Amino acid sequence: MRTEAACGAARLPRVLLASALVALVSLLVQGTAAAAEESAGTGEAARFGADWESWHANTNVTDMPSVQRGARNFVSYCLGCHSLKYQRWSRLGTDLSIPTDLLQKDLVPPGDRITDYILTTMPARDAETWFGKSPPDLTLMIRARGHNYVYQFLKTFYVDPSRQTGINNLRLPATAMPHVLSELEGLKRAVFHDVMRKGEGGQFTHEQVFDHFEIIAPGRMSETEYDGFVRDTVNFLDYVSEPSQAARRALGVWVVLFLLVFTYAWQHFKAIEYGYQIESAKRELASITEMNHALRLEDASLRDPERIDLLARRMGLVPPEPGQVIRMEGNGSETQGPVMASNAPVVVVAQ
Repeated sequence: MRTEAACGAARLPRVLLASALVALVSLLVQGTAAAAEESAGTGEAARFGADWESWHANTNVTDMPSVQRGARNFVSYCLGCHSLKYQRWSRLGTDLSIPTDLLQKDLVPPGDRITDYILTTMPARDAETWFGKSPPDLTLMIRARGHNYVYQFLKTFYVDPSRQTGINNLRLPATAMPHVLSELEGLKRAVFHDVMRKGEGGQFTHEQVFDHFEIIAPGRMSETEYDGFVRDTVNFLDYVSEPSQAARRALGVWVVLFLLVFTYAWQHFKAIEYGYQIESAKRELASITEMNHALRLEDASLRDPERIDLLARRMGLVPPEPGQVIRMEGNGSETQGPVMASNAPVVVVAQ
C-alpha cells in the first residue's frame, strides 16, 4: 500500500497501460455491440444501471471502520493524481484513531512527515500533458458536488471508443479521468436507444438516451463488493470535507439534551417562583380584604345616628323647639312645575 501511495508518478505507466487496454477492448466491443444488444435479456440484470440517477451514497462519517477503509482506498487508487491539500496526515491519524507507527508505515508516502499536508507526487505540468488538465483537489469535492454526485461518478464509467482514454462517464460526460478502478469493477458498456424529439422550429431530431449497462469483462470484485468499496471511499471524502462534523454532530446531541434539561429546570424554577408570587398575592389580598372590612365597620360606626346625636349635643346643638321651624310652602300650582330661584328675604325667628 505504501509503494502505491508514495510513487504516484510510478503508477502512471500502469494507468496509461490500463487505458490503452481499455481502448483496445472498446474497439473489439464496438464490432460486437449490435449482436450483444440483440442477445441481451430483458430481465432485471439486463437493465443494470437504468436507475443510476437515483443511486444514493448513504454515507455515515461516524462509521469509523468505513472511513478507515476509505482512507486506504484513497491512498491506494487516488493519491497518485489527487491531493487533499487542506488535510494533514496527523489530523487524519488522530480523527481516524490510526496509530502513528501504522500511519507512517501504511499511508504516509516515504519522505513525507505526518505533519505534512496530503499532497500528490504528480507534477501539475505532467498531469496537464497526460490528461489535458490538472486533476482537481478533492478536499472539498463532497461539499461542492455532494455525496451522491461522487458516488454516481465512480459507478457510471463505461467503455467509449470515441474517447482518447477509451472511457466515458454518465455523471460527467467527456471526463478526462481514466477508469482507474476498472480492475476492481470490470468493464461495461452503455446501451443507448434513439429517441425522436421535436425541436423549437418544429423539426424532429434524433437523441441518444441511456438505457442500461452491459458487463463486458468482470473485475476482481463483485457488484456488492465494489459498491461497498465506493461507499467507503465517498465516506472518507465526506469526512475530509469537514473533519469535525462527527464531533459536531455528537456535540449537537449533548447540546440538545442540555437545552431540554435547562428548559425543564427553568420551567420548574419558574413554576416555584410563580407559586411563591401567587401565595404572596393571596396574603396581600387577604390583608386588603380585612382592611376593607375594618374600613366598612368604621364607616358604619361613623354614620351611626346615635353617635352623631351625642357629638352634636357635646357641641351644644339641640333639636329645634316647636315654633322655631317655618316651612316655606308655595302655591299648589307652583309645586307642580319647575321652581324658579328668587332672592327673597330670609325670615329669622329668634327665641
